[in-house]
Amino acid sequence: MLLVVKAKEIYMNSGNYQLQVALFAYRYLQFILKY
Repeated sequence: MLLVVKAKEIYMNSGNYQLQVALFAYRYLQFILKY
């Protein structure tokens, strides 16, 4: 799944993992709420 791959990329590229997770979760929730 593309979102999982993107999440892994963010994890590998970011030192501030928690902030990236929060941002990813926020975008993911927005995506779910659209459908």
